[in-house]
Amino acid sequence: MKPIFVLLALVFAAATSYAQEVVASSGNSGSAAGYTVDWTLGEPVIETIAGSGNILTQGMHQTNLLVTAVSEMEFPGLEVKVYPNPTGRFLKIEIIQTGNEPFFYETSDITGRKSVLKQMQTNTEEIDMGSFVSGIYFLNVVSQNHKIVKVFKIIKN
Repeated sequence: MKPIFVLLALVFAAATSYAQEVVASSGNSGSAAGYTVDWTLGEPVIETIAGSGNILTQGMHQTNLLVTAVSEMEFPGLEVKVYPNPTGRFLKIEIIQTGNEPFFYETSDITGRKSVLKQMQTNTEEIDMGSFVSGIYFLNVVSQNHKIVKVFKIIKN
């Protein structure tokens, strides 16, 4: 009889050592004045019991999630900065790179309609957005062989 209890205890210990993780549509964590609140949208937490330094959360909301990239960086050693954002008129693009490959930039509105496509002449370019109506735009920095390097969401005041 005792070997069954030992076997059940080992199975239970092995099963609890693998915590379940959740990938939800939304969620956040915040803390203030010594309290922490975690929430997940789309994955309910039924009850949380705390005592003597341990917290038990019933449900799938767990905090141990590891995300691993599956593709290599296309342009190692490349850094792209866009500022100020939000902008009123002028938007500056700055490319810091180890080589001298030419890049392009293109802007499009929220519907995908492209408005500007231009090759960068230097590593720092300025876009005059004075004629753009207020709203949200996307700025794509594109390589010479038409691969998107980086996409920025730009807010025009």
